[in-house]
Amino acid sequence: FPITALCCSILMSACSSKDRESDPRPAGPMIVSGIVVQPRPLDNVVRSSGTVLASESVDLAAEAAGRVDSIYFHEGRHVRKNDLLVQLNDDDLQAQLKKTELQIQLASAQEQRQKQLAEKNLISTEQYDVSANQLNTLKADYDNLTAAGRKKKIRAPFDGIIGLRYVSEGGY
Repeated sequence: FPITALCCSILMSACSSKDRESDPRPAGPMIVSGIVVQPRPLDNVVRSSGTVLASESVDLAAEAAGRVDSIYFHEGRHVRKNDLLVQLNDDDLQAQLKKTELQIQLASAQEQRQKQLAEKNLISTEQYDVSANQLNTLKADYDNLTAAGRKKKIRAPFDGIIGLRYVSEGGY
């Protein structure tokens, strides 16, 4: 007990010691500096090097081969969906379409005459069916040529900005 009391009194006297010379606080008024905060917009910008990728991009090519006749776009310009971008040479298809149109006109007139004769039982139904079939076959040929002509055109698949062009007029 006496040793414990002695330790506590030494400890208490050490803690209660008020040595003014070792106190780091100045005796006079304290000098304080400060900044008044004002609200202002904060730029939330991140500067970084890297690569920018489009959300949608495609490399366009015609479904059919051929010589490029016309280019209807400029690099970096905006285009709308289905705008004509490139036209390939389709002179042979245009000639075949004209020929087929004329054949359709002739077959249509013949089918009408055959129909009138068949209604009066002056020709057999088979003869009328042959002329009607010939007309329908020519119409199918026309649709086929029209589809082939669409393959000679490159159209924009969606709205967007045209990138770099890797073809020139006259190229294949």
